[in-house]
Amino acid sequence: MTLTEAATITNKGIKYFGIPVIIIMVVWFFVGLLRAPADLPENYITPDYMCGQLPIIEIPSLENDSKATFSIETTSGAIPDLPKVVNVFSYNHPGQSLLALEESQRTAEIIGFDPINFTRISTTEYRWYDAAEKRTLIIETSNQNLSMTTDFSDTSVDTHPRFLPSEDNAKTVTLQYLQNMSLLYKDYSKGTQKTYLIQITPTGEFREAPSLSEADLVRVDFFRDEDLITIDPSLTGAAELGSTLSQQLENQKATTIETETAGSVEVKKYSTKIFNESPIFGNITVYVGGMKSELDRSYDIFGIEYKNWFLANLPCGTYKLISPQEAVNKVQDGTASLAYLMEKNTDRIIPYETKSVQQMTILEVSLAYWEPAARQQYLQPIFVIRGEADFGSDVYGEFYYYVPAIDYESIPADAGVVKEVSTEEPAQ
Repeated sequence: MTLTEAATITNKGIKYFGIPVIIIMVVWFFVGLLRAPADLPENYITPDYMCGQLPIIEIPSLENDSKATFSIETTSGAIPDLPKVVNVFSYNHPGQSLLALEESQRTAEIIGFDPINFTRISTTEYRWYDAAEKRTLIIETSNQNLSMTTDFSDTSVDTHPRFLPSEDNAKTVTLQYLQNMSLLYKDYSKGTQKTYLIQITPTGEFREAPSLSEADLVRVDFFRDEDLITIDPSLTGAAELGSTLSQQLENQKATTIETETAGSVEVKKYSTKIFNESPIFGNITVYVGGMKSELDRSYDIFGIEYKNWFLANLPCGTYKLISPQEAVNKVQDGTASLAYLMEKNTDRIIPYETKSVQQMTILEVSLAYWEPAARQQYLQPIFVIRGEADFGSDVYGEFYYYVPAIDYESIPADAGVVKEVSTEEPAQ
């Protein structure tokens, strides 16, 4: 090829590929200006609605055939005074990339599957099967979420229950396991873990084991937190924060965060839990088995349920909430979502069955975030109402209700639109 031919090809490449790319980048830049994630509101306790119009979150509810009466017995004896305005976050969904399948194959190989022997389920889902270990792996390539299961109905499967780790050790094992697979992100590593002892029935179903000596697996659930409030330290005592939160923030040290436009900013932050469909289970679950022998130093992993939706580092906006009293009213009138209802000291692993309750005593009203297993655009706050359930005959238990916290009616029609600031001199 001559230099002239090479130059001609280069010019054509710039014309047919470079110019469209530049146009796309310019359009993307201006769209970003119109809907750019906010750093921090100028007045931290004022809703700026910069995420735009929010979809009303729909939370599934467990069936409950009772007409229970309600009472309130919180620590203070009243419904707490909670924040009026909180952060909303947007998700960064990576989408399908050209190298998504290759990345999934690498993950499959790390977990212990033959990376090249897979079946395509759909345009974004692939399945691997390990006949020797009776394990199946499904990876969604658009986001790298995955599910790995073992067929425990097969009698050849041995979880080595004699050498199971302790519950605390199981947490360490799963943290290291996810880290080795590059699946342990900061918001989960700094979050909490909860364990359950699992028995496996002859048909391969799971039940909760009464003790480690009777367990076949240790289940570890991962939870993460997010910053419900991010404020200027000077506004700690603002009425909009609510007295309950203000008291907690007063003794909290300020921290420094990096914003996109203001650089380093000193703030006080209040973090809260992120809940999914069940308040007792996380969006990441790992099932840990025992070691093959006392001389072994590694524990086998028999199952993974991995749902990790990537959040933006900073909130995209702040939004006004309904009052805690309104949330409690929704619980009492039956329009809230029942997320959990279980008798004490019973199996928490078995599927839920409809229950009848005589009395529900509300013990706690708090704010948290709602993150279901299904993909969504925004991480939005919810009220979590927890308490004691009286099933009658001296049988008691625990309940959780979820209520969407955003005051959707207060969101202005032009929410999310950056308004131009006029620089013209006023007319004389």
